[in-house]
Amino acid sequence: MFLVKQWRKIESLARMSNMSQEDVATGLRTVQQGLEALKEEHQTISNTLETSIKGVRPDEAPLPREKFNQINENLSSIIAGCEETTVII
Repeated sequence: MFLVKQWRKIESLARMSNMSQEDVATGLRTVQQGLEALKEEHQTISNTLETSIKGVRPDEAPLPREKFNQINENLSSIIAGCEETTVII
C-alpha cells in the first residue's frame, strides 16, 4: 500500500512538471544506480570495520563499534531504498 501511494505521488509530481513516464523511469533508474553504488561502499566499510573490531573487547574499541553500528543502520535504509525503486520501476 505504501508503495502504491508513493507511485501515485511520483506520477502526480511528473504531471505537474510535464515529465513523461519514461522520464520518471529514467530518473528512478539513475537513483537506483546511485543507491546501488552507495550500498556497495557501505558494505565495504562495514566489512572493514567488522574485521577491525573482531576479537577486541567492547570497552577497547568504542568508536569503531559505534561507526560499525551507524554504517549498518545506513546500509539497511539504503537497501530498503533500492528495493523500493525496484518495485516502483
